[in-house]
Amino acid sequence: MMGAMEQQMMAMDGMEQGGGMGSGGGGSMMMSSTSFSMGPGGVTEVKRHVRDGSGREEVMMERRIGDRARRVTRQRMAGGDEETEDNSVNITDEEQFDREFKNLQ
Repeated sequence: MMGAMEQQMMAMDGMEQGGGMGSGGGGSMMMSSTSFSMGPGGVTEVKRHVRDGSGREEVMMERRIGDRARRVTRQRMAGGDEETEDNSVNITDEEQFDREFKNLQ
């Protein structure tokens, strides 16, 4: 079963894939966007997307509730290989944390 955070990461990934980006004239290109939101009780969310001219992409989402945090980072290399890293701090059940985060928003 896929957790809420993984579903949101996939949705962000799909949105970012839609735009055709190219670099002409031999120059290099880099795109980066970051959003930050904060709620009551120490609830925060950070989303970041970075894409460079070589085709490498990185999408990161970090959620915090007080001293607990979860960060999921997905990297896609120019050749299409993907890596996902899921790190948690002071969390034993990621799905429970995602549900709690959603209820606090």
